[in-house]
Amino acid sequence: MSLIQSKSVPSEANVSKLTSLFGIKALFKGSASYGFANAGVAGAQFMSILIFAAALPPDAFGHVSIFSVLCVVLCMLTGMGLSASAQQAYFSLSKADFQLLVSAIVFAVLIVAIVLFLLIWVLPSALVVHLNLPRAWLLVAMCVAIAQVLVQLVLTVLQTLEQIQVYSGIVTLQVVIVIVSAGVFYISESTHWEAAVLAQVSAPMFTSLCALIVLWRMGCLRIPTNFRLLREALKYSLPLVPHQVAGWSMAMVDRFIIVNSLGVTHAGVYSLSFQIAQSTNIISNSFNQALVPILFRKLAEKKNALRQVLFLNFLYGISLVFFSISFIAMFLIFAPYLLSQDYVAVLSYGPWLIISFLFLALSRIASNFLLFYGRTGVLAISTMCAAALSFLINLWLVPVHGVIGACWTSIMTFFFLLIVTSWQARSCHQYLR
Repeated sequence: MSLIQSKSVPSEANVSKLTSLFGIKALFKGSASYGFANAGVAGAQFMSILIFAAALPPDAFGHVSIFSVLCVVLCMLTGMGLSASAQQAYFSLSKADFQLLVSAIVFAVLIVAIVLFLLIWVLPSALVVHLNLPRAWLLVAMCVAIAQVLVQLVLTVLQTLEQIQVYSGIVTLQVVIVIVSAGVFYISESTHWEAAVLAQVSAPMFTSLCALIVLWRMGCLRIPTNFRLLREALKYSLPLVPHQVAGWSMAMVDRFIIVNSLGVTHAGVYSLSFQIAQSTNIISNSFNQALVPILFRKLAEKKNALRQVLFLNFLYGISLVFFSISFIAMFLIFAPYLLSQDYVAVLSYGPWLIISFLFLALSRIASNFLLFYGRTGVLAISTMCAAALSFLINLWLVPVHGVIGACWTSIMTFFFLLIVTSWQARSCHQYLR
């Protein structure tokens, strides 16, 4: 029996009631376990990026960054937001229907992936040139996207079902592969971006095989027989595709503008700044993913849900602010000793980008309400408006002020997204009163 549950000390019993009331006990039990697991993977990936940056010149690192961006875009197009729909549908479906839904999602993902693969295969050479990567590597990015979607789907299912042991096993496998592959690359002393890409893609490719095995053992790899469930899931998830693509463009399209305006070298330096600052986004997203099932269960119960959820979100938001402030201080203290002269400009860009990711993390708090109540279309419109604003401001500021203009743009557009989503989330509170 835990100390909080002990009846020998009255004050501890009162603490137990208080923590049960506000869901803090569930928060620590759920989000700590899953959050630190997610952060472990993200941390390993972050360290691999630093290894690539240490071994590669800025232009080669720029190619690695572009490949990563393409993987993200293809992953969003292939996944179609269906992992989120599975998580939301779990609270209203029977076990058998949930298994059928996950099976149908895997089927839909593979069909879309095949279509995209063929489109890349016949893509005109004139367009391929603008992507700064050979066609063969575009096809590799497509394979990586499929793998990432499958891994994300199985992790979402495991977390929703509260299967922490299996979840931790898959996460541990990811961490080990990321660290080993990056270490092998560094030991090889290669300066070619192709070798770095191969090291980068090894983790999702191997882990996706384990994801398929897990889905099969859970009964979630069947021949789809209920396409009504898939239609409902697509109705919920398809607006998340423009939402995700727009969110990506807010964070990534500036790199292509920098490449065209300033060159690949500047894009490489900015990419490292972006990756370092994204630690705020990585940590917040890791714990947000862990927090979502807890919030969804509270919202499904309805009783006292608004007060409990708002209190949890308040604690989460305050924690994000303190983490970001601390991270900026640590960055300014230690970065000068870790960065080479080629990347010294990162010191100027990093703090601005950390603040922008803080605004993005805070906006997810409001987005969770919209996701639970199925208002994905509203969320998509908000993100697309913010993305359009980001594109226009980047076109204006980057040619005039250089890379720092992209940093300023990120702050303005993510703050805009925070204000809009927070305003929209207030309309969801009526369901809980």
